[in-house]
Amino acid sequence: MNDAGIIKQDNTPDDSLTVGYWLVEGWEAYKKYSCFWQVGLIYFLFSTVVQLSDPYIDSHYYHKILFPVTNIVLLPIIKVGVAYMAIRAIRGQGYGLADIGIAFNRFLKSWVTIAGLEVGAFIGGLFLIVPGAYFLSKFIMSLFVLHDKGLGVIDSYSYSSEIVKGYQWRVFGLLLIGLMPLATDIMFIALGVFYGNFYSIPLFIFTFLLFMFGQLVLGPVFLASLASAYDNLSKVYDKSLAPINSELQPPSPPPFAG
Repeated sequence: MNDAGIIKQDNTPDDSLTVGYWLVEGWEAYKKYSCFWQVGLIYFLFSTVVQLSDPYIDSHYYHKILFPVTNIVLLPIIKVGVAYMAIRAIRGQGYGLADIGIAFNRFLKSWVTIAGLEVGAFIGGLFLIVPGAYFLSKFIMSLFVLHDKGLGVIDSYSYSSEIVKGYQWRVFGLLLIGLMPLATDIMFIALGVFYGNFYSIPLFIFTFLLFMFGQLVLGPVFLASLASAYDNLSKVYDKSLAPINSELQPPSPPPFAG
């Protein structure tokens, strides 16, 4: 029995519930499955176009129309769809960018799930970064649960909370590592704003290369690692429930003697 009180199965490697294992499996998945770097490339191109075209976009149009549509309506749904695609890739199932569309089929549930996570993390972040990350470590797996298990929003949060019990600090550590690609994103945007949209050529080259590495490598590897964490945690949790579920099954009727 492990530190979470879950009976360990013989066919589950002891190290499959460690941050190191998740990172290694995430890196291997990144190299093997093109969908991860494709997602990174799409986000990289989108962010680059938005940042570099900012001086030429009418601020009223951007803040009143473009920003709400992309960042408040579409991006949350896309994030949930990307999580579903990632877990299918990690398991070696049929996968592709088309998997992202499943989140649009359950639009409201997808949007509420990611909105709840981001609001909770924001409120926790008001009390420094650690509370927000700790909140996310408890419920972040709901991104995968929602469509992988076909559950509702509340049940997805509950399932996420259950599978990370005993391992929440490990998930927390993985999320802290996941701040690295976010840091490159923030640096690229912040330096562009404070330094006149990169009028300094060396500064532009440095931040652009750093941002490109963060979005094409660090971000996709983190996504794959998080999917690995969910996959392994959910396998152990589901197996621990198997004996309980079998006991709850009604006894089979006696064979008909006729």
